[in-house]
Amino acid sequence: MFVGEKLIYLQMQKTASTHIARILADVVGGEQHQQHLRLEIDPEGRSVVGSIRSPWSWYVSLWAYGCRGGGGRWGIRNLLTQPPPTALDTAREALRYARAKRAFPREVLDEHQRLREHQRGTPVELWRPVYSDPTDAGAFRQWLRLVLDPTRARDLHPRFGASDLRHHAGFMTFRYFRLLARDLDDLDRPGQFTSFDAIREYDATSTVHDDMIRIEHLAEDLPRVLTGAGYELDDDQTARLREWCGARTNVSPHEDDAFYYDDETRALVADRERLLVDKYSYAPPLVPGADPGATPADA
Repeated sequence: MFVGEKLIYLQMQKTASTHIARILADVVGGEQHQQHLRLEIDPEGRSVVGSIRSPWSWYVSLWAYGCRGGGGRWGIRNLLTQPPPTALDTAREALRYARAKRAFPREVLDEHQRLREHQRGTPVELWRPVYSDPTDAGAFRQWLRLVLDPTRARDLHPRFGASDLRHHAGFMTFRYFRLLARDLDDLDRPGQFTSFDAIREYDATSTVHDDMIRIEHLAEDLPRVLTGAGYELDDDQTARLREWCGARTNVSPHEDDAFYYDDETRALVADRERLLVDKYSYAPPLVPGADPGATPADA
């Protein structure tokens, strides 16, 4: 979460959030809090914004990042492919913590308990083979079918597995709501998401954001968001903003999005991420060999 004088930016994973926060820090100033936090402070009149990207691109980025070992202990790849910590693992890490910090290792004990609860029953043997070469389109498609299978929602997050949302939307929509929902307990409240129309209504009435930055349209959306928040940019700020929006940082080394999809998986994402596809006007990546005059989703 990035907090500025007139704006609060909530950072969704794999939506160029580090890059956008750096732009905001340089152009309008502010303070970087822990990344990917929900809104935990009073906005006090500040505009609350987030960032989004094409769901087809988001899934490729999330998978390729996992294939390269990214994400740390709480990264989705490790949660899916590593067994939960044993009692011996906890004892060893707690001892190291106590020796280094000279304090009771409550932080270690709590984290390991959360990991055990999260990973309980996760079939790691099912997930390990699909995290391989980040240029293997076949492995990606296998992974995507698992991620978008409602019966596997519990593997991805206990709250997703307990929510009716899993029957009508995919993991990206869950991540979107988990960051932006006013009340986190709504996500697994029985009867909350009985249809796609209920999901669309929830997005309109029960989320905290005032605006959204599409990373494919950064040069267009970010100035609009800043102006809407009340910033009046001078010539120097405008020039720096233009320069930043033309740069790319933390670019994931993988193939173009279209390389990974076939007709089935393109349609699967379109169906499961219908809320985001419709709301933010996304289209699937251009099929290899298709008419180059067509307009694909921005990469």
